[in-house]
Amino acid sequence: MGKEKIAITLGEEYVSELDRECARLDASAEKVMAEDGLAEDFRRWPPY
Repeated sequence: MGKEKIAITLGEEYVSELDRECARLDASAEKVMAEDGLAEDFRRWPPY
Protein backbone atom coordinates (compact mmCIF):
# COMPACT_ATOMS: atom_id res chain seq x y z
CA MET A 1 0.00 0.00 0.00
CA GLY A 2 1.40 3.36 -0.96
CA LYS A 3 1.99 6.24 1.41
CA GLU A 4 -0.85 8.14 -0.24
CA LYS A 5 -3.41 5.47 0.64
CA ILE A 6 -2.20 5.35 4.22
CA ALA A 7 -2.43 9.14 4.42
CA ILE A 8 -6.04 9.06 3.28
CA THR A 9 -6.88 6.42 5.88
CA LEU A 10 -4.94 7.74 8.87
CA GLY A 11 -4.47 11.43 8.29
CA GLU A 12 -1.28 13.37 7.70
CA GLU A 13 -0.33 13.74 11.38
CA TYR A 14 -0.20 9.98 11.85
CA VAL A 15 1.75 9.43 8.63
CA SER A 16 4.27 12.07 9.67
CA GLU A 17 4.72 10.40 13.05
CA LEU A 18 5.09 7.02 11.34
CA ASP A 19 7.72 8.50 9.00
CA ARG A 20 9.71 9.82 11.98
CA GLU A 21 9.56 6.52 13.84
CA CYS A 22 10.51 4.48 10.77
CA ALA A 23 13.49 6.76 10.16
CA ARG A 24 14.80 5.78 13.60
CA LEU A 25 14.81 2.06 12.79
CA ASP A 26 18.03 0.21 12.07
CA ALA A 27 17.13 -1.98 9.08
CA SER A 28 19.87 -4.55 9.69
CA ALA A 29 18.96 -4.91 13.38
CA GLU A 30 15.28 -5.25 12.49
CA LYS A 31 16.13 -8.00 10.00
CA VAL A 32 18.15 -9.89 12.61
CA MET A 33 15.26 -9.68 15.09
CA ALA A 34 12.74 -10.77 12.46
CA GLU A 35 14.85 -13.76 11.46
CA ASP A 36 15.76 -14.73 15.04
CA GLY A 37 14.54 -18.26 15.54
CA LEU A 38 13.27 -18.54 11.98
CA ALA A 39 15.51 -21.51 11.18
CA GLU A 40 14.07 -23.39 14.16
CA ASP A 41 10.53 -22.57 13.03
CA PHE A 42 11.28 -23.94 9.57
CA ARG A 43 12.49 -27.22 11.07
CA ARG A 44 9.26 -27.59 13.06
CA TRP A 45 6.86 -26.82 10.21
CA PRO A 46 5.44 -29.87 8.47
CA PRO A 47 6.10 -30.18 4.73
CA TYR A 48 3.31 -29.01 2.44
